[in-house]
Amino acid sequence: MSCIICHKNDFKTVSTVDAKNKSFLKVVFCKNCGLVQQDPIPSEKEVNEYYEKYYRQDYKKTFTPKTKHVYRAGNLAIERINFLKERNFLNGSLLDVGAGGGEFTYLSGKLGFMSEGIEPNIGYSNFAKKEYGVNIRTGRLDDVHKKFDLITMFHALEHIPNPVKTFKSLYELLNKGGIL
Repeated sequence: MSCIICHKNDFKTVSTVDAKNKSFLKVVFCKNCGLVQQDPIPSEKEVNEYYEKYYRQDYKKTFTPKTKHVYRAGNLAIERINFLKERNFLNGSLLDVGAGGGEFTYLSGKLGFMSEGIEPNIGYSNFAKKEYGVNIRTGRLDDVHKKFDLITMFHALEHIPNPVKTFKSLYELLNKGGIL
């Protein structure tokens, strides 16, 4: 295996156990560029299927958000809204990648953005549509075909098998002068 960023093959093993479910999960640190990655990196097909069907149940033990998850996600969404306000980002088209239960998408829409989200997990994306009435698509970044002024991505990059490909896709989805 070589590093997906620098293509070198000099790693240090960081962990071999998944902290949540105690199953085998080898994580390595690239000694050349510092990227931390899974070894081996699963295929896009494996990643897509896992996040669509199993991730939330493995890590949250639920198909749709529980009240405690909504509360936590709502508080984080308020912090993110404040972050945007402090930087004078107050409107425009916004895409939230990995939108989860939709709390940030909902609140950013209330702030003045034309907000939408993309979320691979069907239980969470359906929850967002039903509970908040927000425009969240169940799917992957490849399913997005329009451009945005602002793209947000919170706690999502570490779940993506090919960050270089993802950043190229994100760049293509930004309007001229858009911000990620």
